[in-house]
Amino acid sequence: MAAILQTYLFHHGAEMAGKNVGLIVSSHSSGISGVVADAKRLVPNANWMGEALWINNNNHGNRATLIQNWLSNIDYSGVSTIIEDINAYPSTGKQGIYNLNGQRLNAAPDSGIYIENGKKKIATK
Repeated sequence: MAAILQTYLFHHGAEMAGKNVGLIVSSHSSGISGVVADAKRLVPNANWMGEALWINNNNHGNRATLIQNWLSNIDYSGVSTIIEDINAYPSTGKQGIYNLNGQRLNAAPDSGIYIENGKKKIATK
């Protein structure tokens, strides 16, 4: 599991008890069963929404459609999220646009989930 997500879930997993949780995993080479097992271990009392979405090397180019379809399959439209505000750099106050892996982007994507100035956003074509 990515160190950032694992650390977050280790510290805040208990707060997610009873919440609806969906998991998107980006792994280019390995399977995701270990990541899913780790997440479920760290957040044992969550309401897991469907199967985790795996974005890998073979389907990476189609990720926007995969995410859009996955969100539709788990009926995301009727679910509130636990993510209300994100400030990854509280000491420096850095703003910008980031993907869910924490990588800074030059512009907002046409579709998918991203973070802009600390706020979660969903773009659809």
